[in-house]
Amino acid sequence: STQVKVMIPKLDEYIGALRNYPKIAAPILQKAITRAIIEISGFTKKITPIRTGRLRGGFQTQVSSLTATLFNPIEYAEAVHEGTRPHAIYPVARKALYWSGADHPVKSVMHPGSKGNPFMQKGLDDAQNKVITIFEDALKDITEKIADSTK
Repeated sequence: STQVKVMIPKLDEYIGALRNYPKIAAPILQKAITRAIIEISGFTKKITPIRTGRLRGGFQTQVSSLTATLFNPIEYAEAVHEGTRPHAIYPVARKALYWSGADHPVKSVMHPGSKGNPFMQKGLDDAQNKVITIFEDALKDITEKIADSTK
């Protein structure tokens, strides 16, 4: 039988560089994740509905090892994002509800529900191209650093 022997120059260096991949990649990916969540947050804040400013100002991010989370702890954020079903509203501080223009105080009213405004999903969608670019750049950086480590 005929055999062909292929010699790969610097094969040991390449194998060593690939073994170091986690040490090389992790800080670059962490930086990309942090940049991405900042971008997503910015896009999301721009389109968040504003009445008092609390919802728009309530965003928080948490960044940890190779993860990042954007959330809004304002108590009505989910209701604005997801919408609400019809529901009864009862007085909290008094025995009856009354507002300017009402004929008389009432014990409860029926809220018709509200349509959701998925502002967080829209913000993520709007940021998608920027986030893709951030991770493409990170991948190039990782590849270059691995290649440089074999020189």
